Amino acid sequence: MRDDRDGRLRIHDGHHEGWADKDDFILANDAPAYFHRRVQADPKDTWALWMRGIGWQEKGEFDRAIKDYDECIRLDPASSSYFNSRGLAYSAKQDFDRAIKDYDEAVRLHPKDIFAFNSRGNAYYAKKDYDRAIRDFDRAIRLDATFVLAINNRGAAYDAKKDYDRAIKDYDEAIRLDPNYVTAYRDRAAAHSAKKDYDRAVKDYDEAIRLDPKDPYDPFDRSVAQMVTRRPGCVKGFQAVLDLQGYKGYWSGYAVILGHLAAGQAGDEAAAKRFLADAAGKLGEAWPLPVVRFLRGDLDEPGLLKLAVDDDKRTEARCFLGLHHALKGRPAEALAHYRWVKDHGTPTFVEYGIAVAELDRLEAPAKPAKP
Repeated sequence: MRDDRDGRLRIHDGHHEGWADKDDFILANDAPAYFHRRVQADPKDTWALWMRGIGWQEKGEFDRAIKDYDECIRLDPASSSYFNSRGLAYSAKQDFDRAIKDYDEAVRLHPKDIFAFNSRGNAYYAKKDYDRAIRDFDRAIRLDATFVLAINNRGAAYDAKKDYDRAIKDYDEAIRLDPNYVTAYRDRAAAHSAKKDYDRAVKDYDEAIRLDPKDPYDPFDRSVAQMVTRRPGCVKGFQAVLDLQGYKGYWSGYAVILGHLAAGQAGDEAAAKRFLADAAGKLGEAWPLPVVRFLRGDLDEPGLLKLAVDDDKRTEARCFLGLHHALKGRPAEALAHYRWVKDHGTPTFVEYGIAVAELDRLEAPAKPAKP
């Protein structure tokens, strides 16, 4: 599964923090309707048009938002904020080339607009052009050394380049500037996990859970870090995900699968069976349900691999197959799946890290017996 819970496209940039400063953002849940009335009263009220666009954007109505930003730009083509906001809407639509054009114009109009540099960096990040992303984050940070978003985003770009030490340095700075910035703890934990420093990763996930106890993903990620090092308590974390989001959330099926396998690793067969039994009839029909069916014995291995129609799904399926075979005492079969993941899998997926850690464990030379 892709670890994208925090909007790894990173399209939000802080521009909209001013909402509460205008009319206390009256009827925040109905912003488009509120500002629509102001636009009707004065069609040239660019503030109301902009706020209505932001309201549409927050509701996921990106085309409506873009239409309002278009009108703002027509009325006031010298405002960088309108171009930046339209760029954010295009980014949300995954139209990063058009977004970058808008960010370019925002920077041209306002060469010291830290939000525009940050936004453009986010778009380059989404296009996997990490070097350009870092250059834009650098520019934003040079203009404001306390700009936590850009500092953390630069860390994410270094992370994507597997330069984990520089990434962690940025996450450290983001946390120093804002000790309650939960995203920095999550990102730093992931970087520590990538460096196989699972003790530090678990500590960061613990802090993220303290700061945001209702987020189901932090217990999940912490449990993965605990699982790959056979630390106790990981089964409780997978169950916590299900308790927080039920069986219809994005990661619910994965919590069932890994909860079952982690309980098996811990020798708790009753808990392993319970994860599968409690999920019966509750998960959606989409992937990763075929993996659950395989673990229940309702689907054989060739059938599962046939349903894994791309490398992302094959990364997941083969990781879980490897874990399953290892539990059944078939190390050769497990190794074959783990090696496939290492050679062909999607490196940004959680299962890739699990498979590589398990491969390292199985291939590690045996320690000599103590005399």
